Amino acid sequence: MKTKQDVLDWLGADSEESAARAIYKATECGAWIRFEDDGIALGSIVEGSDAEVGPYHLKYADDFEPAEVDNLLDDINAEADVLWHEANDYDLEAPEPFDDPPRIFGQSAGYLDSPL
Repeated sequence: MKTKQDVLDWLGADSEESAARAIYKATECGAWIRFEDDGIALGSIVEGSDAEVGPYHLKYADDFEPAEVDNLLDDINAEADVLWHEANDYDLEAPEPFDDPPRIFGQSAGYLDSPL
């Protein structure tokens, strides 16, 4: 693709805004596209973290192919997925049980041991 219009046509978009919407909706990570004078920039904000992916640039002078955009979006999506998991995956295992029951003021905390 050598021009902004080539990119818009490939995406089936009639404006930069509709191109951005198409890229966002087509990717799991909600990637973004920015049109620049000499090409496009692609990236993603990683929700649930302070991380961002990109921007990665493709230049019109390099006459990039649609497959290059697709491959870059796949890479952005994969990188965003790793960053999201780094920020949001928690060890949800239960803590180890106590060796001894907790004591309150020197007494067992077990209610079954309490006189009624």
